[in-house]
Amino acid sequence: MLAVTLNNLAAIHVGDKAFDKAAEFAGFPDIRGATVLAKPNILKAAAPEAAVATHPEFVAAAVRFLRRRGAARVLV
Repeated sequence: MLAVTLNNLAAIHVGDKAFDKAAEFAGFPDIRGATVLAKPNILKAAAPEAAVATHPEFVAAAVRFLRRRGAARVLV
């Protein structure tokens, strides 16, 4: 299993193309067929705008990215 930590970018709405570019730049590993754990930062219950936890839209974009890269299963 591959673990991916999602940084707190609550104020930024990240599109799918941004994930693709960042992964290419960073040399993201081949995850085809893997089970991937995506770990958002969750400190306490708060509105997304409070920037206390990873923004839900960022988490959704990360899951879409991992699925596009071929992850067999994505756990959040």
